[in-house]
Amino acid sequence: MELTARAGSAGVSLMLEAVLEAEMAERVGYAPYDPAGNHSGISRDGTRPKTALTEIGPVQFDVPRGRGGTFEPHIVLKRALPCFEWVNCPN
Repeated sequence: MELTARAGSAGVSLMLEAVLEAEMAERVGYAPYDPAGNHSGISRDGTRPKTALTEIGPVQFDVPRGRGGTFEPHIVLKRALPCFEWVNCPN
């Protein structure tokens, strides 16, 4: 709890985006803007906005997308309201 309160929503947003970007890089096998991704068949396709509920309030962040909707992040599920264990989440 204390960590998110000290980091603020901007810090939590940056942390989530970094974790999601690492997850995407592991999935596609290359970093953003890496020429290794050219014509690889597994392409990045920008980001989409998402909002998570936290103890410090709603936090907005960007989730990377894979072309064709192939990227399914594990930390933040698609089409689900992210709610982290340090908050009381709605059922």
